[in-house]
Amino acid sequence: MKKMSDHPWVPLTESKPTAKHANNDEHVLYRMSDWSMSANWEHIPKEATHWQMIVDSPPTDEAATWEEIDEAAFKRLLKQEFPEPIVSNLLIESTLRKFWNHG
Repeated sequence: MKKMSDHPWVPLTESKPTAKHANNDEHVLYRMSDWSMSANWEHIPKEATHWQMIVDSPPTDEAATWEEIDEAAFKRLLKQEFPEPIVSNLLIESTLRKFWNHG
């Protein structure tokens, strides 16, 4: 499997990307003067100077979102800190969530 760094930057003056260069989302990486962005191989940004092949995107059908991961971590902390609370979990959860969300 190729890593992103295994693909060289190609100046747009030399060649333009084609469908065979695109990943499974039909994207390549474009380089502007001081930043990069992924975009469809057919839609070259006006400021782009180079392009590079990028790896395929992972499947997301069963992957958890960051929000789901964060919520699961919060629930573990709540259960760890208050396994059998005397005060209702609803009261504890709302207070703890305020601290959790503010990092």
